[in-house]
Amino acid sequence: MVPEGDLGPESDGQPGLLAEPAPVGPIETESTPESQDTAAVGGEREGGRSSWRSGLLGWVALLGELVAAAVLGVLIWYAFSLLWQLYPYVAAIAAPLVLAGVVTAGQLLRRRRSKESLGSAAIAALLLVAAFLVVLPAAAVLARS
Repeated sequence: MVPEGDLGPESDGQPGLLAEPAPVGPIETESTPESQDTAAVGGEREGGRSSWRSGLLGWVALLGELVAAAVLGVLIWYAFSLLWQLYPYVAAIAAPLVLAGVVTAGQLLRRRRSKESLGSAAIAALLLVAAFLVVLPAAAVLARS
């Protein structure tokens, strides 16, 4: 540490002030064309094949999730069609529980993949779809009677 009265080698002529360090640019390293070629070939052999597989697995997982969501949607629709016909009071109590369950399941699936929670647009979309699956069977029952 330089005392306030002394002028150190880094000072710009004023006591107690240190000059700013010079900016450091990127460090350039020399590489031979041979090392670049082997790195590219090795990257294609190892990374290319694994990235292709991970991409394929991602699409298969998405397709599986879509099929599972469609099956679950049909089951919810059918269950609420029966509930609204046979036990309308039970259906009225179960409807908000199912809405909350759909949003909670969406949050759990999202948190399993990443640490982020669902955004408001995704929650609104889940609620809209779940509301259609729960309420529209009631409209169909009312239209028949």
